[in-house]
Amino acid sequence: MQIHFVTGRKSFARWRDIDALAADEVDRLPQRFRSGVDVWIAQTYLRLREPLRAAGIEARFGDRFLPGALCIAHRDDLNKFTSGAQRAFVVAVRADRPPVCIGERVIVQNNVSPDTQRRRFLPLWPQPGLLPRDPHRGDRLERMAYFGREGALPLWFREPRFIDALAQCGVRFEIRHEAWHDYRDVDLVLAYRLESPSMLRVKPATKLANAWLAGVPALLGDEPAYRALRQSELDYVPIASAGDAINAVRVLKSDASRYRAMVENGSRRGREFSVDATKERWLDFLLKDAIPAHAAWQAENASIVGSLAAIVRFQSGMAAQKLAARFFRRGLAFE
Repeated sequence: MQIHFVTGRKSFARWRDIDALAADEVDRLPQRFRSGVDVWIAQTYLRLREPLRAAGIEARFGDRFLPGALCIAHRDDLNKFTSGAQRAFVVAVRADRPPVCIGERVIVQNNVSPDTQRRRFLPLWPQPGLLPRDPHRGDRLERMAYFGREGALPLWFREPRFIDALAQCGVRFEIRHEAWHDYRDVDLVLAYRLESPSMLRVKPATKLANAWLAGVPALLGDEPAYRALRQSELDYVPIASAGDAINAVRVLKSDASRYRAMVENGSRRGREFSVDATKERWLDFLLKDAIPAHAAWQAENASIVGSLAAIVRFQSGMAAQKLAARFFRRGLAFE
């Protein structure tokens, strides 16, 4: 039995050395895992290669869909009629992209909607090389940081009034474009973005999970993925404005016991999203669902008639996917 992790040619060119890399090098080379394809396909291959081998399954990484094979691919590489995916059993990773209408299984990155037979929630891996907050900082709240790209940040992140109000609380705010993995000197995470409701609905809760794992309380925009994970007020502080963020900082500065309670709660919740826990989620999905479904699919498509029917389903699904993407993008523009 083999599982093929498939990327496009450009992505594959960046990973020609992947079979020489060990799983623990994911954490030593965090700068290589920035794009969705790198995070979802290359990283998953490296993390699962040995556990799958132990289960008697060979994992392979390449730029082609093999006929009849179980292939895992990002939606970016599943948007062509001529990709070759029509003859494979496809596990499609949607990520924050338009709907996926092809593939026998679809992986989504949040649990906003319940799982179905075809769709399964699997969280993103933790930030590669994540360095937790230095415990010697204790209850200090002196540095707040945003980790990530700047494309959808609100203007108030850079407004002097916001920066000055934080300074009056004794807090410095930083936007970290690089070193997304380094929380050692961070006391509070701020994550807020201006996106359309449709886009926010498909975004992951990664910033929350990383904050939990890093031992840092978080102030977060009220996004669906965060709400879906929220079990108590200790999970994170929801904010909708600069004023909300400043008020939250003041509360946490004045109440060290609440700050500690959020750190302790995050330590417990973060276990659900650790590398080991995410690995177990993937193995459970592959061994108990995808692989048996692939075997049944092979039996159904063994005849010429079955094979032709599968190709027709793929072509119809691809046409529907193209149309769905058009409506998705129009919706984003309207919103």
